[in-house]
Amino acid sequence: ETPKGIAPRTVFAHLVRTWLAGQEAVPVKSIQDATLLSYPTVAKVLEDLQAKGFLLRTADRRVGLSEFPWDEWRRWSATGASKAETLYFVDPVRLPISPEKMASRLDRRVFEQIGISGVTGAKHHFPELDIRGNTRLDLVSTGSAKTFDTGVIRVLDSALEPGKKESPNVAVVVHFPEQRRDHLFQPDGDTNWADPLDCLSDLYEMGLGAQADEMVHFLIHKRASELKSIVDATGMPWRSKRLRGH
Repeated sequence: ETPKGIAPRTVFAHLVRTWLAGQEAVPVKSIQDATLLSYPTVAKVLEDLQAKGFLLRTADRRVGLSEFPWDEWRRWSATGASKAETLYFVDPVRLPISPEKMASRLDRRVFEQIGISGVTGAKHHFPELDIRGNTRLDLVSTGSAKTFDTGVIRVLDSALEPGKKESPNVAVVVHFPEQRRDHLFQPDGDTNWADPLDCLSDLYEMGLGAQADEMVHFLIHKRASELKSIVDATGMPWRSKRLRGH
């Protein structure tokens, strides 16, 4: 089990991911498997979410979100989102390599445990994101901060040194997400891109809430467009099962 407070955020993030992926509802067992949480823990979180009014249950005991839960999303983004641990690396000589240049050095076949997140990752998912002057590269890594191989940092920029969040000239930030079975990376060519929610979490942590919200609206619109395409192609309504309470 996770420390108190982590499980609700983990289950919530999983439900948002499945909703954005166009899934109407999923079995509770699949949530257990994805989050590595016990049934009682997941059930308790689902009860709390249902009490807040946006969780739907199907007749075959699946659960899902009725719509994007903005109120709960605000709480999720304000409490550290899904990141449990973070490492910071600074440029002591103040001659930073651009985030894009460093990202190009991360061949996913060599660094399969690393995904690119933050502003760089967010722009991959949402090319119209308007953030200029970004000087840091955010990464998501499997494992933990204690077991992280800092060799990857030397590949990015041999001059980087460990630092703290408040350190000047932070150039690379490595995040270690909440426990989950799948790293959720999205491979594209030579690059592993972090999941959109991991990228959004970084934007909120950087104080870029307005830009993060713009990306959320883009993802919601993208989901609606994809579901409409399915309906147009098949002639069948997307909502195939009657949901209780809807």
